[in-house]
Amino acid sequence: MLLFHPRGCILGCSPTFLGVLLFMLVCVASPASAQVNVTHRFGLWENFEGRATGGQYMCGMGAKGEGKTLTIKHFQNAEGFTFQIFNPAWNVSREAEVRVAIRLGGQFNSGPLRGTAYPSRSAGVPFVEIHVNYASSYSFWQAFRWASVGYLDFLTGNEGSWRIDLTGSNAATLQYARCVERMGFSRQPFSTAPNERSASETFPSNPPSSGGGGRKSPF
Repeated sequence: MLLFHPRGCILGCSPTFLGVLLFMLVCVASPASAQVNVTHRFGLWENFEGRATGGQYMCGMGAKGEGKTLTIKHFQNAEGFTFQIFNPAWNVSREAEVRVAIRLGGQFNSGPLRGTAYPSRSAGVPFVEIHVNYASSYSFWQAFRWASVGYLDFLTGNEGSWRIDLTGSNAATLQYARCVERMGFSRQPFSTAPNERSASETFPSNPPSSGGGGRKSPF
């Protein structure tokens, strides 16, 4: 299974992908209360849903390569979605601000997005979390569904860029949308039609933060 890896290389995925992904999802949500199940597999992407901390329902999708994992999640009653990015090699001793950018197939460039890096929780994996409103995300979803490759650029620290293989992302997005609708969220910025416009704008709800890098990966 081909997924994504830093430095522009596409590598094979370990057959233990499903177990590792579920382990990360459960550890972030709360090992005591989270119940997450994989529901579909499309190419390189897994759809999952279940209950997070305190019984809150969650839909999501994710992909992994060499221990590094990217997930997109919707939590019940949220007006937006959440990127969670995992790397077991990160040395994160405390919460810290991180800036990243997302590029998809030459069609979309998010500009700098502000996120937070979190240390390992309950023997889990360090991760970065970024929140985005659906209202500002139409262009992202169109490009995410139809592009074949994307890049996740870390603008702070020394992590560099991850190359993301988007094989299966269209079908995974449609399943994600159906799950979100089942939770009563009827508005969505994507449709089943092909991409109809260029997608070069940023996420205006998540402006770039000030300050520079110089700190260790990923911040």
